[in-house]
Amino acid sequence: ISEVQRAKDPSHDIAGPFPQPHMVATPAPLPQSHRTAAPILHGGAGTHGNALSVPCTEILPKPTVTPNQTLVLENGTFTLTCNSSPSADTVLWLRDGASLVPSERLVLSPDNRTLTVMNVTRDNAGAYHCEVGNPVSTNRSEPSTVTVAYGADSARIDPPGPIALTLGSLLTLTCVSDSVPAPSYRWVLNGTDTNETGSSLTFNPTTRAHQGMYECWAHNPITNRTAWASVAVWVTGTGIP
Repeated sequence: ISEVQRAKDPSHDIAGPFPQPHMVATPAPLPQSHRTAAPILHGGAGTHGNALSVPCTEILPKPTVTPNQTLVLENGTFTLTCNSSPSADTVLWLRDGASLVPSERLVLSPDNRTLTVMNVTRDNAGAYHCEVGNPVSTNRSEPSTVTVAYGADSARIDPPGPIALTLGSLLTLTCVSDSVPAPSYRWVLNGTDTNETGSSLTFNPTTRAHQGMYECWAHNPITNRTAWASVAVWVTGTGIP
């Protein structure tokens, strides 16, 4: 085929290298929590569109409860506050992992961020949490510990009396009283302070000097309440003064 014929008849041309297809990469959509608010314009060309804002939903940080420790007297009142992001839609309160329900004694603020407990009982002691949430996340605070101070209540001495001992034997008396915080103790024998301040009193061996009426006084320094109990001890036998 002549060069003239080749120029007139393009069907005889042998195609050169085929062009590679043009690939267009489409970026993956961002997760919802990382999208930012962007305006959306409504209206055709040549018109002034109205801008709408698409809100961004926040992954909520851990809230905190203040104060983180509370000591309250029985029949008193305490208040806890949940400090969290303003974007939290819900605020829940829990004690020892169980949800709290408002009542006459348990009052929540309109936004649920403040909890007030009135006429406190011993059952109100425990670990309090607040839990916040929104459509994309939930987070719970570290515990805030509430201690209810009460007592000292109804002291007793173990073993109960009257107690009869043989000279030279072991004597241990233990004073028990329900109290928070733990009470201080004082032992009295026949009306005289023994200067013993522990919850237990031990004599080994016993002598006749250990005979008499023992009193235990349990005092709570927070409530300023005191309870006491007494027991009679008799020492018999010979050989030890």
